[in-house]
Amino acid sequence: MTVIVSTSYMDEAQRCAKVHVLDAGKLLDAGTPKDLMAKWHVRNFADIFLQGSQK
Repeated sequence: MTVIVSTSYMDEAQRCAKVHVLDAGKLLDAGTPKDLMAKWHVRNFADIFLQGSQK
């Protein structure tokens, strides 16, 4: 079963199996929270949102 969750609360998003990071409707990245943190070189999942909103 697939459940789609739309949230701006990064602690909620981090608990999901797969995350799509969007900014102004544009897909910035997708993957597991752990993989995205490694790819974006951040320790805190919320920092992905901060970096993504600056692009």
